[in-house]
Amino acid sequence: MGGNTGLGFILGIMSGLFSGSFALPMKFTKKWNWENTWLMHSFWSLLIIPWVIALVTVPELFSVYGATPAGVMFLVLLFGFVWGIGGVMFGIGLDIVGIALGMAIMMGMINALGSLLPLIFFNSQDIFKPVGICIIAGVLVMVAGIIACAIAGFRKEKALSASKVEEKSSAMKKPFAVGLTICILSGLFSPMLNFAFVFGDKMRESAVNLGASLTTAPNAIWSIALFGGLLVNVGYCSYRLTKNKSWKVFKVKDSGSHWIFTFLMGTIWMSSIMLYGMSAANLGKLGPSLGWPIFQGVAIIAGNVWGVVTGEWKNTGTVPIRINAAGILLLVIGMVFIGFASSL
Repeated sequence: MGGNTGLGFILGIMSGLFSGSFALPMKFTKKWNWENTWLMHSFWSLLIIPWVIALVTVPELFSVYGATPAGVMFLVLLFGFVWGIGGVMFGIGLDIVGIALGMAIMMGMINALGSLLPLIFFNSQDIFKPVGICIIAGVLVMVAGIIACAIAGFRKEKALSASKVEEKSSAMKKPFAVGLTICILSGLFSPMLNFAFVFGDKMRESAVNLGASLTTAPNAIWSIALFGGLLVNVGYCSYRLTKNKSWKVFKVKDSGSHWIFTFLMGTIWMSSIMLYGMSAANLGKLGPSLGWPIFQGVAIIAGNVWGVVTGEWKNTGTVPIRINAAGILLLVIGMVFIGFASSL
Protein backbone atom coordinates (compact mmCIF):
# COMPACT_ATOMS: atom_id res chain seq x y z
CA MET A 1 0.00 0.00 0.00
CA GLY A 2 1.53 3.26 -1.17
CA GLY A 3 1.36 6.66 0.38
CA ASN A 4 2.22 10.31 -0.04
CA THR A 5 5.42 11.17 1.85
CA GLY A 6 4.86 14.93 1.56
CA LEU A 7 1.38 14.60 3.03
CA GLY A 8 2.74 12.25 5.68
CA PHE A 9 5.34 14.80 6.75
CA ILE A 10 2.73 17.60 6.94
CA LEU A 11 0.34 15.39 8.93
CA GLY A 12 3.21 14.54 11.30
CA ILE A 13 3.78 18.24 11.97
CA MET A 14 0.05 18.78 12.51
CA SER A 15 -0.11 15.84 14.92
CA GLY A 16 2.71 17.35 16.97
CA LEU A 17 1.03 20.76 17.04
CA PHE A 18 -2.15 19.21 18.42
CA SER A 19 -0.26 17.07 20.92
CA GLY A 20 1.67 20.06 22.22
CA SER A 21 -1.53 22.09 22.61
CA PHE A 22 -3.98 19.66 24.20
CA ALA A 23 -3.18 20.65 27.81
CA LEU A 24 -4.06 24.34 27.34
CA PRO A 25 -7.68 23.88 28.53
CA MET A 26 -6.30 22.61 31.87
CA LYS A 27 -5.49 26.23 32.70
CA PHE A 28 -9.26 26.79 32.93
CA THR A 29 -10.14 23.84 35.20
CA LYS A 30 -8.74 25.36 38.38
CA LYS A 31 -11.74 24.44 40.54
CA TRP A 32 -10.98 20.75 40.02
CA ASN A 33 -7.99 18.79 41.28
CA TRP A 34 -5.56 17.27 38.79
CA GLU A 35 -7.10 13.82 39.15
CA ASN A 36 -10.60 15.14 38.41
CA THR A 37 -9.45 16.83 35.23
CA TRP A 38 -7.28 13.92 34.11
CA LEU A 39 -9.98 11.32 34.71
CA MET A 40 -12.44 13.15 32.47
CA HIS A 41 -9.77 13.88 29.88
CA SER A 42 -8.94 10.15 29.83
CA PHE A 43 -12.60 9.24 29.54
CA TRP A 44 -13.04 11.46 26.47
CA SER A 45 -9.69 10.91 24.77
CA LEU A 46 -9.15 7.20 25.42
CA LEU A 47 -12.70 5.85 25.20
CA ILE A 48 -15.51 7.98 23.75
CA ILE A 49 -13.77 9.98 21.00
CA PRO A 50 -11.57 7.19 19.52
CA TRP A 51 -14.53 4.81 19.30
CA VAL A 52 -16.78 7.45 17.71
CA ILE A 53 -14.05 8.28 15.18
CA ALA A 54 -13.41 4.61 14.42
CA LEU A 55 -17.11 3.89 13.93
CA VAL A 56 -17.54 6.88 11.62
CA THR A 57 -14.37 6.55 9.54
CA VAL A 58 -13.79 2.77 9.30
CA PRO A 59 -16.46 0.89 7.32
CA GLU A 60 -17.52 -2.44 8.83
CA LEU A 61 -15.38 -1.80 11.92
CA PHE A 62 -16.41 -4.95 13.77
CA SER A 63 -15.82 -7.02 10.63
CA VAL A 64 -12.30 -5.57 10.64
CA TYR A 65 -11.83 -6.83 14.19
CA GLY A 66 -13.30 -10.18 13.23
CA ALA A 67 -10.82 -10.50 10.37
CA THR A 68 -7.88 -9.61 12.64
CA PRO A 69 -6.06 -12.50 14.36
CA ALA A 70 -6.79 -12.65 18.08
CA GLY A 71 -3.07 -12.48 18.84
CA VAL A 72 -2.79 -9.15 17.03
CA MET A 73 -5.78 -7.75 18.89
CA PHE A 74 -4.25 -8.82 22.20
CA LEU A 75 -0.85 -7.28 21.38
CA VAL A 76 -2.41 -3.95 20.38
CA LEU A 77 -4.40 -3.88 23.63
CA LEU A 78 -1.33 -4.93 25.65
CA PHE A 79 0.94 -2.30 24.12
CA GLY A 80 -1.74 0.31 24.84
CA PHE A 81 -1.93 -0.85 28.45
CA VAL A 82 1.87 -0.70 28.87
CA TRP A 83 1.89 2.76 27.25
CA GLY A 84 -0.68 3.81 29.86
CA ILE A 85 1.65 2.65 32.65
CA GLY A 86 4.45 4.69 31.08
CA GLY A 87 2.25 7.78 31.00
CA VAL A 88 1.42 7.52 34.70
CA MET A 89 5.09 6.92 35.54
CA PHE A 90 6.02 10.00 33.51
CA GLY A 91 4.18 12.28 35.93
CA ILE A 92 5.48 10.47 39.02
CA GLY A 93 9.05 10.53 37.71
CA LEU A 94 9.01 14.29 37.12
CA ASP A 95 7.74 14.80 40.65
CA ILE A 96 10.60 12.81 42.20
CA VAL A 97 13.73 13.63 40.17
CA GLY A 98 12.72 17.03 38.79
CA ILE A 99 12.08 18.45 35.36
CA ALA A 100 15.63 18.59 33.95
CA LEU A 101 16.74 15.02 34.62
CA GLY A 102 13.24 13.55 34.27
CA MET A 103 12.52 15.16 30.90
CA ALA A 104 16.00 14.38 29.58
CA ILE A 105 15.72 10.68 30.46
CA MET A 106 12.08 10.08 29.59
CA MET A 107 11.55 12.24 26.50
CA GLY A 108 14.96 11.23 25.18
CA MET A 109 14.16 7.53 25.56
CA ILE A 110 10.60 7.91 24.25
CA ASN A 111 11.77 9.68 21.12
CA ALA A 112 14.80 7.46 20.49
CA LEU A 113 13.21 4.09 21.27
CA GLY A 114 9.92 4.92 19.57
CA SER A 115 11.79 5.77 16.38
CA LEU A 116 14.75 3.41 16.35
CA LEU A 117 13.28 0.13 17.63
CA PRO A 118 10.77 -0.22 14.75
CA LEU A 119 13.67 0.49 12.38
CA ILE A 120 15.89 -2.12 14.05
CA PHE A 121 13.27 -4.85 14.46
CA PHE A 122 11.20 -4.44 11.30
CA ASN A 123 13.43 -2.70 8.75
CA SER A 124 16.95 -3.67 9.81
CA GLN A 125 18.02 -3.87 6.16
CA ASP A 126 17.67 -0.07 5.96
CA ILE A 127 19.79 0.85 9.00
CA PHE A 128 23.03 1.42 7.09
CA LYS A 129 21.37 2.83 4.00
CA PRO A 130 21.13 6.63 3.55
CA VAL A 131 17.52 6.64 4.81
CA GLY A 132 18.44 4.74 7.99
CA ILE A 133 21.50 6.88 8.67
CA CYS A 134 19.40 10.06 8.24
CA ILE A 135 16.76 8.77 10.66
CA ILE A 136 19.36 7.86 13.29
CA ALA A 137 21.18 11.21 12.89
CA GLY A 138 17.91 13.13 13.10
CA VAL A 139 16.79 11.27 16.22
CA LEU A 140 20.13 11.84 17.97
CA VAL A 141 20.05 15.57 17.20
CA MET A 142 16.46 15.75 18.48
CA VAL A 143 17.40 13.91 21.69
CA ALA A 144 20.09 16.57 22.24
CA GLY A 145 17.41 19.22 21.72
CA ILE A 146 15.11 17.51 24.23
CA ILE A 147 17.90 17.48 26.81
CA ALA A 148 18.53 21.20 26.21
CA CYS A 149 14.81 21.97 26.62
CA ALA A 150 14.77 19.91 29.83
CA ILE A 151 17.72 21.86 31.25
CA ALA A 152 16.01 25.12 30.30
CA GLY A 153 12.85 23.93 32.06
CA PHE A 154 14.80 23.13 35.19
CA ARG A 155 16.45 26.56 35.19
CA LYS A 156 13.07 28.19 34.64
CA GLU A 157 11.51 26.40 37.60
CA LYS A 158 14.52 27.22 39.74
CA ALA A 159 14.27 30.91 38.85
CA LEU A 160 10.55 30.98 39.62
CA SER A 161 10.83 29.02 42.85
CA ALA A 162 9.62 30.96 45.86
CA SER A 163 11.64 28.89 48.30
CA LYS A 164 14.69 26.91 47.30
CA VAL A 165 15.03 25.57 50.82
CA GLU A 166 11.57 24.02 50.67
CA GLU A 167 12.36 22.45 47.30
CA LYS A 168 15.54 20.84 48.62
CA SER A 169 13.96 19.50 51.77
CA SER A 170 11.05 18.12 49.76
CA ALA A 171 13.39 16.46 47.27
CA MET A 172 15.39 14.86 50.09
CA LYS A 173 12.29 13.06 51.32
CA LYS A 174 11.89 11.23 48.02
CA PRO A 175 14.23 8.31 47.20
CA PHE A 176 16.23 9.35 44.15
CA ALA A 177 17.04 5.77 43.09
CA VAL A 178 13.32 4.97 42.98
CA GLY A 179 12.63 8.09 40.95
CA LEU A 180 15.41 7.29 38.51
CA THR A 181 14.08 3.75 38.07
CA ILE A 182 10.58 5.09 37.43
CA CYS A 183 11.95 7.51 34.81
CA ILE A 184 13.80 4.72 32.99
CA LEU A 185 10.74 2.46 33.06
CA SER A 186 8.57 5.30 31.75
CA GLY A 187 11.06 5.85 28.94
CA LEU A 188 10.80 2.15 28.08
CA PHE A 189 7.01 1.90 28.35
CA SER A 190 5.81 5.17 26.80
CA PRO A 191 6.92 4.41 23.19
CA MET A 192 4.71 1.31 23.25
CA LEU A 193 1.87 3.28 21.63
CA ASN A 194 4.01 3.34 18.50
CA PHE A 195 4.46 -0.42 18.82
CA ALA A 196 0.68 -0.83 19.02
CA PHE A 197 0.56 0.88 15.62
CA VAL A 198 3.35 -1.33 14.23
CA PHE A 199 1.92 -4.61 15.51
CA GLY A 200 -1.58 -3.57 14.48
CA ASP A 201 -0.61 -3.45 10.81
CA LYS A 202 -2.74 -6.49 9.96
CA MET A 203 -5.71 -4.68 11.50
CA ARG A 204 -4.96 -1.67 9.31
CA GLU A 205 -4.70 -3.89 6.23
CA SER A 206 -8.05 -5.51 7.04
CA ALA A 207 -9.63 -2.07 7.38
CA VAL A 208 -8.30 -1.03 3.96
CA ASN A 209 -9.51 -4.29 2.40
CA LEU A 210 -12.99 -3.65 3.80
CA GLY A 211 -13.23 -0.12 2.40
CA ALA A 212 -11.31 2.24 4.71
CA SER A 213 -8.89 4.73 3.17
CA LEU A 214 -5.16 4.56 3.83
CA THR A 215 -5.36 7.60 6.11
CA THR A 216 -8.38 6.52 8.18
CA ALA A 217 -7.59 2.79 8.53
CA PRO A 218 -5.30 3.33 11.59
CA ASN A 219 -8.33 4.56 13.54
CA ALA A 220 -9.31 0.91 13.98
CA ILE A 221 -6.04 0.38 15.87
CA TRP A 222 -6.37 3.38 18.18
CA SER A 223 -9.77 2.43 19.58
CA ILE A 224 -8.29 -0.84 20.87
CA ALA A 225 -4.86 0.43 21.94
CA LEU A 226 -6.17 3.49 23.77
CA PHE A 227 -8.70 1.38 25.66
CA GLY A 228 -5.72 -0.44 27.15
CA GLY A 229 -4.29 2.92 28.26
CA LEU A 230 -7.68 3.91 29.63
CA LEU A 231 -7.61 1.06 32.15
CA VAL A 232 -4.38 2.33 33.69
CA ASN A 233 -5.34 6.02 33.73
CA VAL A 234 -8.78 5.38 35.23
CA GLY A 235 -7.26 3.11 37.86
CA TYR A 236 -4.62 5.65 38.90
CA CYS A 237 -7.02 8.60 38.89
CA SER A 238 -9.57 6.64 40.91
CA TYR A 239 -6.87 5.83 43.46
CA ARG A 240 -5.98 9.52 43.79
CA LEU A 241 -9.62 10.60 43.89
CA THR A 242 -10.24 8.20 46.76
CA LYS A 243 -7.00 8.99 48.60
CA ASN A 244 -7.51 12.76 48.34
CA LYS A 245 -11.28 12.52 48.87
CA SER A 246 -11.80 14.55 45.72
CA TRP A 247 -14.72 12.69 44.12
CA LYS A 248 -16.91 15.43 45.60
CA VAL A 249 -14.92 18.07 43.70
CA PHE A 250 -16.91 17.13 40.58
CA LYS A 251 -19.88 18.85 42.27
CA VAL A 252 -18.09 22.12 43.06
CA LYS A 253 -20.22 25.16 42.28
CA ASP A 254 -19.63 26.98 38.98
CA SER A 255 -17.44 24.21 37.55
CA GLY A 256 -19.81 23.18 34.77
CA SER A 257 -17.45 24.61 32.15
CA HIS A 258 -14.78 22.14 33.28
CA TRP A 259 -16.65 19.28 31.60
CA ILE A 260 -16.43 21.19 28.31
CA PHE A 261 -12.75 21.98 28.78
CA THR A 262 -11.89 18.33 29.47
CA PHE A 263 -13.85 17.34 26.36
CA LEU A 264 -11.82 19.90 24.43
CA MET A 265 -8.61 18.42 25.85
CA GLY A 266 -9.67 14.95 24.78
CA THR A 267 -10.66 16.11 21.30
CA ILE A 268 -7.37 17.90 20.67
CA TRP A 269 -5.28 15.02 22.02
CA MET A 270 -7.17 12.34 20.08
CA SER A 271 -6.84 14.46 16.95
CA SER A 272 -3.07 14.38 17.44
CA ILE A 273 -3.07 10.58 17.65
CA MET A 274 -5.36 10.22 14.64
CA LEU A 275 -3.16 12.58 12.60
CA TYR A 276 -0.04 10.65 13.66
CA GLY A 277 -1.61 7.42 12.40
CA MET A 278 -2.41 9.11 9.08
CA SER A 279 1.14 10.47 8.92
CA ALA A 280 2.82 7.11 9.55
CA ALA A 281 0.51 5.36 7.07
CA ASN A 282 1.45 7.81 4.32
CA LEU A 283 5.19 7.60 5.06
CA GLY A 284 5.32 3.98 3.94
CA LYS A 285 7.10 1.02 5.54
CA LEU A 286 9.36 3.31 7.59
CA GLY A 287 6.37 5.41 8.73
CA PRO A 288 6.67 4.65 12.47
CA SER A 289 10.40 5.52 12.45
CA LEU A 290 9.88 8.70 10.40
CA GLY A 291 6.60 9.93 11.85
CA TRP A 292 7.29 9.35 15.57
CA PRO A 293 10.22 11.81 15.98
CA ILE A 294 8.33 14.46 13.99
CA PHE A 295 5.27 13.94 16.19
CA GLN A 296 7.26 14.12 19.44
CA GLY A 297 9.56 16.96 18.36
CA VAL A 298 6.82 19.29 17.15
CA ALA A 299 4.81 18.54 20.30
CA ILE A 300 7.71 19.73 22.48
CA ILE A 301 8.15 22.86 20.34
CA ALA A 302 4.42 23.64 20.46
CA GLY A 303 4.32 23.13 24.22
CA ASN A 304 7.24 25.52 24.67
CA VAL A 305 5.66 28.16 22.42
CA TRP A 306 2.40 27.99 24.37
CA GLY A 307 4.41 28.30 27.57
CA VAL A 308 5.90 31.56 26.31
CA VAL A 309 2.52 32.85 25.09
CA THR A 310 0.85 32.15 28.43
CA GLY A 311 3.63 33.82 30.42
CA GLU A 312 5.31 30.75 31.93
CA TRP A 313 8.77 32.12 31.08
CA LYS A 314 8.34 35.59 32.57
CA ASN A 315 10.93 36.67 35.14
CA THR A 316 13.16 33.65 34.45
CA GLY A 317 16.15 35.56 33.07
CA THR A 318 17.77 35.27 29.66
CA VAL A 319 19.84 32.10 30.20
CA PRO A 320 16.91 29.62 30.40
CA ILE A 321 15.28 31.26 27.38
CA ARG A 322 18.48 31.00 25.35
CA ILE A 323 19.02 27.36 26.30
CA ASN A 324 15.42 26.61 25.40
CA ALA A 325 15.81 28.39 22.05
CA ALA A 326 18.93 26.30 21.36
CA GLY A 327 16.97 23.14 22.20
CA ILE A 328 14.16 24.10 19.84
CA LEU A 329 16.71 24.85 17.09
CA LEU A 330 18.19 21.36 17.54
CA LEU A 331 14.70 19.86 17.33
CA VAL A 332 14.10 21.70 14.06
CA ILE A 333 17.48 20.56 12.66
CA GLY A 334 16.65 16.98 13.65
CA MET A 335 13.32 17.22 11.85
CA VAL A 336 15.12 18.49 8.74
CA PHE A 337 17.13 15.25 8.80
CA ILE A 338 13.94 13.24 9.20
CA GLY A 339 12.26 15.19 6.42
CA PHE A 340 15.19 14.46 4.12
CA ALA A 341 15.02 10.79 5.09
CA SER A 342 11.33 10.69 4.15
CA SER A 343 12.25 11.85 0.63
CA LEU A 344 14.82 9.09 0.08
